[in-house]
Amino acid sequence: MVGFCIIRLSFTNPTLCIHPLLLWSLAVGHIAIRSDRNPWADVGLREQLVAVLMSYSTPWLRLGLETVFGELIPQTASMKYDVVSVAPNSHLLTPTRITRPQSMSRLPMRSTHHLSNRRHTLAVFIANRLLFDPELAGQFAHPTVPEMYRDGFAVSLKQFTLKKFVRLVAFLDGAKMARLVPGDPCLFNINGSVKESREFFNLFSRELLKGEGDFNKHLGYFGIIVTHKQDSLQE
Repeated sequence: MVGFCIIRLSFTNPTLCIHPLLLWSLAVGHIAIRSDRNPWADVGLREQLVAVLMSYSTPWLRLGLETVFGELIPQTASMKYDVVSVAPNSHLLTPTRITRPQSMSRLPMRSTHHLSNRRHTLAVFIANRLLFDPELAGQFAHPTVPEMYRDGFAVSLKQFTLKKFVRLVAFLDGAKMARLVPGDPCLFNINGSVKESREFFNLFSRELLKGEGDFNKHLGYFGIIVTHKQDSLQE
């Protein structure tokens, strides 16, 4: 039933689709992450972005990630979702696999030790799949040097992260309005640092984007308008 509602919502709500002009703006760099900001390589920035997205409540965040990425996320953490770590001195970004989420251990809000196993799994998925993309890494892998990447990897990965982030926030805003999750729980955690959809775009623009003023207004030109705001009465 939820799957049917998602399909119907995707056809009736323009915020759930990426406008071709927005895709073009991303492709040519009109909307882009700054050259000095690397969400996948900067551990502190990565932790900050993961923590902000963990402001979403578990059922909504799971629904959003599974819809945007088109795959089911296991209920419990597994080895295949180990966090990607980047060697600090590598100018070509050399990711290595680690057996536990060490780079998640200093989350600004709460350490992953205090997250439930299900939320921990979602946090690791965000780090591995939204802020990094194994498929892109394979496409740009150096032909002769293991764990090294060719030119263009950094730009492509930033475009990937930005597009997924916009789709996730836009989808969850529309899904909440359509009450897709049974019982219609709050979209955001009571203790979350963000409780308004627009604020995600404000934070992303302020911390990462190049020459961007009002990102919400800019996205509105492409039909992406988010409105949900959670107040204390809803909690």
